Amino acid sequence: MIEIAEWQERYEVNSRGLEAKEGDELRVGPLKYVRLKVHGHQQGAGYRRMKAAAGKKTMQVFGIFCKFLEIAGNQPKALRGQLLDEHDQPATPEALAFILDIPAEQIKGAIKTLTNKAVGWLLDNTDNITQDNITQYNTIQGAGNSQKSPENPGKFIKPTDKEVTEYAKTIGYELDGERFCSHYESNGWKVGRNPMKSWKAAVKTWKSNNYGENNQTNRRKPKGGFDELPYAGKNDDLTIEC
Repeated sequence: MIEIAEWQERYEVNSRGLEAKEGDELRVGPLKYVRLKVHGHQQGAGYRRMKAAAGKKTMQVFGIFCKFLEIAGNQPKALRGQLLDEHDQPATPEALAFILDIPAEQIKGAIKTLTNKAVGWLLDNTDNITQDNITQYNTIQGAGNSQKSPENPGKFIKPTDKEVTEYAKTIGYELDGERFCSHYESNGWKVGRNPMKSWKAAVKTWKSNNYGENNQTNRRKPKGGFDELPYAGKNDDLTIEC
């Protein structure tokens, strides 16, 4: 798993949107922004070390790191600082390349530079991931995540109404879990024509489309005249926008 080094100290904000200090209450849902220290016309020592390691690709590496900060901040409190993919699983370089729509080689090069001991902006524990790590990670995520069934690794695990409602609260969204589950139960838990892979990604899509229990206005109407829920596209599981 790839993580932002010293996330809490350098980038986290508290529930009031200010620099997070020890003992502060942190925002429960994803952040709207992260802190990034302003050096003005004089660059800090950390930037100079990164520049020495990146060489001619300094601005490319720095730009990628800034996008990593956005991805790491787009998580509930317990998971912030980690680079996760659109299904809330530890992101591979290939997944990050897909999310940011840039070549995987650029991502791999940036990760190599940023994890360099002389730079230390990222922590890469990918080689140390074991089955125990994965089990512990999925426990943090909650029983309703997109983890696979031990008996059938390819089987999607449906959430309960309560799990949906509680997860929605962690991302600052009020959603009737029963309504959500009833909708997908009626269509066989599919997104468009494809089987659902991550119900949490679907919840984020509902939120991004402003579709909730008290909002009936943000719906498209197809030619037949019937209301169509705004999440029928085949790629609607992808919810991170950068």
